[in-house]
Amino acid sequence: MRSNFIVGFPGESEADFAELERFLNHARLDAIGVFGYSDEEGTEAATYDRKLDEEIVAERLAQVSRLAEELVSQRAEERLGETVHVLVESVDETEGVYGRGRTRLPRRMARCCSRAARG
Repeated sequence: MRSNFIVGFPGESEADFAELERFLNHARLDAIGVFGYSDEEGTEAATYDRKLDEEIVAERLAQVSRLAEELVSQRAEERLGETVHVLVESVDETEGVYGRGRTRLPRRMARCCSRAARG
């Protein structure tokens, strides 16, 4: 499972930020995207009060990005050796086998089915 998060949204408190970190530590996500909030002209959020300083947004983004990288790496290690069903999208003698599984993200696979099964 994959999820994306915005840190530094207007009004985000230290408690909100800590809650995000707790959630990430328990969610066991396979992929995590993290983005720092910035105003986008024409959006409702751009009109909100209680905006955080850019420095705080940058610090929180860096902190959660490091955590996300660590957690995604741990999750990937847990999945080593698993057998999963994939749809093979391409086979290249140099680049290897690419396919999609339940994550829907294209992945290069270390080992795939036999040549006979690939067709």
